[in-house]
Amino acid sequence: MKTYAKISNSRQALINGDLVAFADTLAAFGRAAAETEVQLMADPLLANSGLGPTLDDGKTLFHADRNNIGTSAAINVAALSEARKIMREHKVSTAQRRPLPTSSRRQIPSLNCTSST
Repeated sequence: MKTYAKISNSRQALINGDLVAFADTLAAFGRAAAETEVQLMADPLLANSGLGPTLDDGKTLFHADRNNIGTSAAINVAALSEARKIMREHKVSTAQRRPLPTSSRRQIPSLNCTSST
């Protein structure tokens, strides 16, 4: 785990009881921590022009050979329906499967998007 910030306040602030300064500082640290967390999660997924990190097999996380890439389209009902269908029908090879604990297994309902127009 990395350290991203160190908190320090002056002795004078402690003596004066400047609680607003402490609250503002803590709020700023909270916002910065949330933004850092988002970047740490998003950066690997956005690598290689949005295809994700390169995995051990030399292919990116999102690769045609993995059947996890749909057609490029604007975000709309049809595009989301296609993406959900691809994710729902995605199969993992037997060698890559790891069994889930019995307590984690649950039925996932089939969700289909349809346009109301």
